[in-house]
Amino acid sequence: MLCAAGFAESPPLERMGTPFHRADLDVRWNVPSNALPSEVWVYRPVATKFSPAVISNLMVACSFSDKEKVQDNADGLAFKNSDGSRTLSISFANGRIDYVAATDYGPTNLTKGVPPMEQMPELTTNFLEKIGVDLSDIDKDEKGAPALNFSEPLTLYFINPTTITNIEWRAARFRRAVDGASFIGSNCEIDFGEYGKVSKISFPWQGMERYKKCRTADATKIISWIRNGKAVQGRLPMDGSGINWKTVKSLTVERAKLCYQSTQSFIYPIVALWTTVDTGNGNVVVEIDCPIFDEREL
Repeated sequence: MLCAAGFAESPPLERMGTPFHRADLDVRWNVPSNALPSEVWVYRPVATKFSPAVISNLMVACSFSDKEKVQDNADGLAFKNSDGSRTLSISFANGRIDYVAATDYGPTNLTKGVPPMEQMPELTTNFLEKIGVDLSDIDKDEKGAPALNFSEPLTLYFINPTTITNIEWRAARFRRAVDGASFIGSNCEIDFGEYGKVSKISFPWQGMERYKKCRTADATKIISWIRNGKAVQGRLPMDGSGINWKTVKSLTVERAKLCYQSTQSFIYPIVALWTTVDTGNGNVVVEIDCPIFDEREL
């Protein structure tokens, strides 16, 4: 009964793009046979268990004491300083960690000691270690290294005749990986401000448990699903004019990558396809997202 009820829902691909249907579409598969695993796991979300050490490290990183605790129950923990300018919440149900510190910088109050960009990898990996996250759990780039992306905001103040540049923080952004596959929607951010102190945390890290292993669909099955409307078209370039699937000449799949996407009840594997669409008036590069296993197996 759990199986039948739970999987009445399908992977929510409609959130990722636009469905399309073309039964006679010419689909060409130029993907190596070993690009996808032969089996994949479906997961079920569970409460996240943050260890006492992780909670203690977060309190230290965000400069909170037990006296500033405003919530402590089965749902999670929350902290707030006396003037409400800093808040930290740790949710057990959905595994989120959120920290916000209000700032009031300006031309006469510039930031001091924001760590340079070359220190960001070390700061980020050290922080992840303190909250119990291994680099193997971070999505990888094309070279197999953790895909940690660093950025900085620039605020310009014009005080005649001088232009003053201020950097309030530098950020590390990354995505979680599940079984080595990118977990869509798990976009994490950690900001480091003055003297390397954490100034923001946005960290969705849902607890999960394995539910069932399923066989991966082969290329023939995936092509059939694409033709029969089970896939969705991703976003087009800003200057794109759209795709009329009724008149498309062919769709060539150049690359396939396993990903995960969550619903309220399950965390599903799907396949992201990098494709080239011959519209008849030129080629368009677009991502196509498709199921990767037959739900009837469940």
